[in-house]
Amino acid sequence: MDRQKVLNMKLQMKSDGVKLACIKCGEIPTNIDKHLKEVHDVKTSADWLKNIRVVRDEGGRSFRYSVVLPNKNASHIK
Repeated sequence: MDRQKVLNMKLQMKSDGVKLACIKCGEIPTNIDKHLKEVHDVKTSADWLKNIRVVRDEGGRSFRYSVVLPNKNASHIK
């Protein structure tokens, strides 16, 4: 996934009111980008997607799910 698609995804998540958590340590930082770069040395957009978890709080209940992207080299994608 290219950088522009990741940026668009981040903007959509912000507008949807979701919080992003770090998969590596479970923290929900106020700035996930800064946290991943400084704490875990995550630099690329693909690595960013692999290291976040979306946390949505609706009516006092938290829904957690991971962002999962198919491997573009997988045989069933071709």
